[in-house]
Amino acid sequence: MSFPLNEPYAYFLDEMPENKLEQEAESSWRRRQKIKLRLISVAIIVTFGLMVYVAMLLLSSMASSESSSSSASIDIETSAKALSPMVVSVLPSSSPSEIPSNNPSQKPSNMPSMNPSPHPTEKPTPFPTKRPTIPPTHPRTQKPTQRPTREPTREPTRKPTPKPTPYPTDRLTTRRPSEAPSPRPSKEEVATIEETAAPSDPPAPRESELLETNFLVIGDIPYNIEEEATLKKHIKEIPDDLEFLVHVGDIRNGANRTDCTLEQFQDVASILSKSPIPVFIVPGDNEYNDCPNFEESFKNWLNVFGDLESNWDLPFLVSRDRKRPETFMFMYKRVLYIGLNVVGGSITDIEEWETRLEHNFQWTRNLIETYVRPVPSDASSVVIIGHADPRPSAHAPFFEPLKSYIRNELMNEVPMIYINGDGHRFQFDANFYGEPNFHRIMVEGGRKEPPLRMTLSVPRYPKSGALRIEDIYSYERYPA
Repeated sequence: MSFPLNEPYAYFLDEMPENKLEQEAESSWRRRQKIKLRLISVAIIVTFGLMVYVAMLLLSSMASSESSSSSASIDIETSAKALSPMVVSVLPSSSPSEIPSNNPSQKPSNMPSMNPSPHPTEKPTPFPTKRPTIPPTHPRTQKPTQRPTREPTREPTRKPTPKPTPYPTDRLTTRRPSEAPSPRPSKEEVATIEETAAPSDPPAPRESELLETNFLVIGDIPYNIEEEATLKKHIKEIPDDLEFLVHVGDIRNGANRTDCTLEQFQDVASILSKSPIPVFIVPGDNEYNDCPNFEESFKNWLNVFGDLESNWDLPFLVSRDRKRPETFMFMYKRVLYIGLNVVGGSITDIEEWETRLEHNFQWTRNLIETYVRPVPSDASSVVIIGHADPRPSAHAPFFEPLKSYIRNELMNEVPMIYINGDGHRFQFDANFYGEPNFHRIMVEGGRKEPPLRMTLSVPRYPKSGALRIEDIYSYERYPA
């Protein structure tokens, strides 16, 4: 009976028993011995491989730290190459191989290879290579791409792009100015370029631009046929640089105490409508308060002059009070204009008189709080237009709360001017009611003096601090 054993184990054949039981036991023992021998062999090989692997790691670390000993590293690499085929690794190596395998692995290694492949891979690896590939993966093209990249190029192109890039540069300006001008000047540049030794000093910042408004003020006209001709002459000779005209009331003679008819108002409206610039008008006492037909005269005035400004194309919006449609307001070039029903003459109805003046103040205050007081504001100054002289105590229900409002709430920080007629003489009052930022102008009107020219110059943008009325308002009286 023979066993498939090698010669070193042939001595087992001489000691084989004869009976069958002993043979089976001996066969089982021999199988166990084979298994032990194989396990011992595998353990020896694995142990030897681990030792070689550890030795290679130690040698590679020593070779990298000692760059001067190049000959020793070559010997280590040679010995490692000689030992590597003898090692049968059970687990995959965690370090990259220096010699590429003829059969590439199906799974990528956890660490990049020491010697990169000369050809780019079809799919990028999750780890960047330590050395770039020999040929660049994306060579620089000769023609620009149709769409700009999101990242700027390292080197500028020699030719400018036909369209600007949609992405701004990280830096607004270059650190150093160009030493020489461009060899190709633009078409808009002049043919000769003067060379300067040093750049000129930057220009000084300009002051805030001013918004200037020029308008005319007339009043107490026409009282008769002669003054109708004078009014037509004033309308015809309006200068081109004016923007609108204000009539402060009294368009008829109130001394005769006759009824105020609709035809009288229509005649004056036909003259004013021929003006080349918009016309605004406020009621005077001669139009309704001094008329025997008080209520009827007021209705006639509203029907004719309630929307007189609609005859022109206005560059601004005009609003009227719903309760008092004879009053109006508009904002133009950061100035708030308010037209009110403040008339002189006798008091026909004391309740109507006081209620109207109190309502005028509340409406004026609300407009200032809405358009002037907020920060930033829509307007920086105020022009109030009325007919009556504010001096008589009969107008206290309006001017007394206005004076208190200017002093205690506005703190004299809003330039304000009141323009009126009715006095038939010119009068200018600075610091009106003792308030330094409140002025009053009363026009003479009639045939004695041409229209008064007013000029307002306010900053385009709000300035810090209070504005002074002297810096904003000015007027010019034409010769008689």
